[in-house]
Amino acid sequence: MDSNISPDSLFKSALQLSEEQRATLAAMLIESLQEETDDEIQSAWRLELQKRVHDLRSGVVQAVPWEKTRGKLGLADE
Repeated sequence: MDSNISPDSLFKSALQLSEEQRATLAAMLIESLQEETDDEIQSAWRLELQKRVHDLRSGVVQAVPWEKTRGKLGLADE
C-alpha cells in the first residue's frame, strides 16, 4: 500500500461507498486494530452493525452528514 495516502484522502474515497459498504469497511478497520478478538464480542459487533444498517435502510434512523457532526463536536476547523 502507498504510505503516502493520507487518512483524509482515504476517508474521502470511502465516502463514495454505499452505507452498507462503509459499515463493512468500518468493521474491518476496527477488527484490524484488535490482535485478539473474543468471538462473543465480535459476534455482538456484527449484530450491532447489521441492526444499524437495517435501521438506516428502513428509515428508523437517518444518517447525519459528517460535516454536520464535526461541527457539533467542535471539530469543524480540523
